[in-house]
Amino acid sequence: MPVEGLPNPTIHRLCRRCCRWHHLHEGSYEEVSSSGPFSWIVNAYRRQADPDATMIFICSACKRPPATPAWVQALVSLGIILAIAVAAWWLYTSGTIDHLLSGMGH
Repeated sequence: MPVEGLPNPTIHRLCRRCCRWHHLHEGSYEEVSSSGPFSWIVNAYRRQADPDATMIFICSACKRPPATPAWVQALVSLGIILAIAVAAWWLYTSGTIDHLLSGMGH
């Protein structure tokens, strides 16, 4: 439950995902790692410079998995892409695109 009113930094922490203040027992610290082609350099530098700076507080509500699993989202995205491809193929084979494009030139 987010803190209402003025937070006390000694007993409350700011969640880095939802940007709300929470009590210490309502979350935990996790290590932040960057991603990308040079992430191993960035992560090594962060750990050497200040190991505690790589830790961020995340509340329990933000840690919960999303309501829709990733494989369902991927399946829906694949279905949409497939539907667009079938529609484009149908427009191409039926000559509808040629008819529409020939009307635009006049």
